[in-house]
Amino acid sequence: MATSSQQLVGATVSHYRILRKIGGGGMGIVYEAEDVNLGRRAALKVLPEELVSDRRSRDRFQREARAASALDHNNICTVYDVGEHEGVPFIAMQYLEGKNLKTKIAGKPLDIESVVDLGIQIADQQRVPLLLWIALCIDANLATRAHGWG
Repeated sequence: MATSSQQLVGATVSHYRILRKIGGGGMGIVYEAEDVNLGRRAALKVLPEELVSDRRSRDRFQREARAASALDHNNICTVYDVGEHEGVPFIAMQYLEGKNLKTKIAGKPLDIESVVDLGIQIADQQRVPLLLWIALCIDANLATRAHGWG
């Protein structure tokens, strides 16, 4: 199975028919798909072709699937399935409409209220103390950019 982002559109991976590319990054390409067995939409993340033969990338992809499947929160999609099709790992997840964080940020700093709100949501889900989250934000320069200090 070639994982070139547009080559999969229209193809079937396991029992998921690929409808369109949603996005992608270093660790995966995400598609909107239809689960042909259950008749529902799903988000299908596949490991990029250049990482398929890399054992560390495959292991990281598997850890991501396990970690995501352990979470249960309104703002996090449910993992439906994990598998491999023609040698390429995939994660099938609940398809959710809306903006992703990259789109929400859109290359601009977030205001401090948005940073704190997102931090509370993430800290709540991950059971991370809020002060630790704030320290991580400062370390990553998020809070300083939000105020225009950096």
